[in-house]
Amino acid sequence: MDKSKITKSLAVFASVLLIIIIGVASFAYFGTFNVNLNNNVAVNINSSSPGDATFISNATQLNLQVPAANMSFTVANNTIAAKEDTAFLDVTLTGSQNLLTTCTYDIVYEYDAGSNVYGQGTTTKTSGATKEITIEVNGMNGNNHFATETNFDHANIQSYYDSANKYYKLVEGATIKSLGSTQSVRWKITGRYYNLDVSQAQLGGKNFTGKIYAISKGCSSEDGTTVKKGYETILANNGGKTAIEAKTSPSFASVETSNAGMYSYTEGTGKTYYYRGAVDNNWVKYGKFKEDQIVYRGFYDENSTDEVWFDGKKINYIDYLTLAECQTGVDSGMHRSSYNYKCKAVTYAHKGDDMYWRIIRVDKDNKIKMIYAGSKAPSESTKVAITGANTNMGFTAYNNDYNHAEYVGFQYTVGSQRGTTTNSTIKTYLDNWYTTYFNENIGTPRFIKTTFCNDRNTSSTWASTVDGLTYDPYTRLSVETPTPTFECNTADVVTNNLGLITADEIVLAGGKLYENNSTFYLNNNMAYWAGSSYEFSDNGSNVFVLNPFYGLSNGGVNYRNVGARGVVSLSSESKLLGSGTYNDVYTVS
Repeated sequence: MDKSKITKSLAVFASVLLIIIIGVASFAYFGTFNVNLNNNVAVNINSSSPGDATFISNATQLNLQVPAANMSFTVANNTIAAKEDTAFLDVTLTGSQNLLTTCTYDIVYEYDAGSNVYGQGTTTKTSGATKEITIEVNGMNGNNHFATETNFDHANIQSYYDSANKYYKLVEGATIKSLGSTQSVRWKITGRYYNLDVSQAQLGGKNFTGKIYAISKGCSSEDGTTVKKGYETILANNGGKTAIEAKTSPSFASVETSNAGMYSYTEGTGKTYYYRGAVDNNWVKYGKFKEDQIVYRGFYDENSTDEVWFDGKKINYIDYLTLAECQTGVDSGMHRSSYNYKCKAVTYAHKGDDMYWRIIRVDKDNKIKMIYAGSKAPSESTKVAITGANTNMGFTAYNNDYNHAEYVGFQYTVGSQRGTTTNSTIKTYLDNWYTTYFNENIGTPRFIKTTFCNDRNTSSTWASTVDGLTYDPYTRLSVETPTPTFECNTADVVTNNLGLITADEIVLAGGKLYENNSTFYLNNNMAYWAGSSYEFSDNGSNVFVLNPFYGLSNGGVNYRNVGARGVVSLSSESKLLGSGTYNDVYTVS
């Protein structure tokens, strides 16, 4: 194409794009709904006046402004947005004790009076463009018409247009439930503008403004005293306790790539129930971020990008806690690069973002163990495995020290097989993450400290520097047919606010040593630490790592390019609302 035909007028776009605003979510409060709950309750309500439900929505501004420099033809790109911004719509419901209150709502976009409408009249989209001005909505449930990025021109989205009310329905039939505690869900609405390599002059001089808000479609209530406890709900949603226990134990000789559901395992005098394979009904929303989580990304070299973490030949980036740490980098001899090129800030999560988890299992005491899955709600395309660096809690070494066998410990004592006097690097990292970011926002009875088995049994006599020392997790999981277990030496049971998944739990979930499994629910296309000891050899301690290109494998404890993916537990008294699927995620009450 001749350059003269696609050269843009910077003077026009510099003035126009500063007022292209996809959505101003200024409709900050849409009401308190006094719901007559008495007529909806069937039985067993002890209070004669159960009270009213309060349903509130708040939002922040989505203001998409594109600097003139981003509109130069020299930086035109049809696939990477010239500018994007995200607004947050927070919906909160406070119900009444002993009542299960459910409110339904829609999320809509309404152009301001006098605004131009993208895709109508003279403000047509650029011919042939599939992405020019787009909207993407991320949230927990409902019929989300914009779950994937969609061009916002009228012709493309007119089926979602309500002509009577003059708004576009972004999401229909979303629900929020409460058993009396305050429940809150965050929706993220992202607008993007693309600087195309053809003329976009038809947008010149146009003004696009509007608001994004929620509309209550009504609330209802029912007896809440009959709601099952969380572990009972999980078992019921997976066929029931009897059916699960009747299933033949799976073979662990190969990875599990299908949705195998739940299995039971006899643990001492009790039973534990675990998910296996490509399951998609173990999603939980629990907790909120107290602060923004911002990391600093350092690259392998000047040519590396963060489109993928591993490109088949090399790891492209590592994330650091501070800019100074990024600029210093890591030991290039150990990592093939110092990973201190092109350091940039990356936001994993914003203050107020919801936290999402995947249930690993219900343990013998009916506690619910869950592994972190990030701050983004699952969608149909990510319902089995959600990926990306921010599905971990960050990158960290397991232990900065490595040249003694005791450094496989989550806590350790120099010269001792099972000491606990010194915290490992990863324990310190998880403890700091918990203190800085985790706000359960539910009520302390639901959260309890988690336990996991940091197994340090060995197949031979333990010594701090003996070469070729193997630990029992490697011994039982490296054979052709592994024999994973939940049994643990009491001296190796770790209790902490945040723990780690074990190698045994990974095998039970569908993994296998040195066999890749990209389809089971624990895959996030990143490497992350397990809390299980592997070996001491060549003057270095190794623990298990779940690796996206090698499967369950080992890593030197001082490796800095591995993620921390914490595990939490909910008490046996917790109640779960929902079904655990991507569009009906469990919420904790």
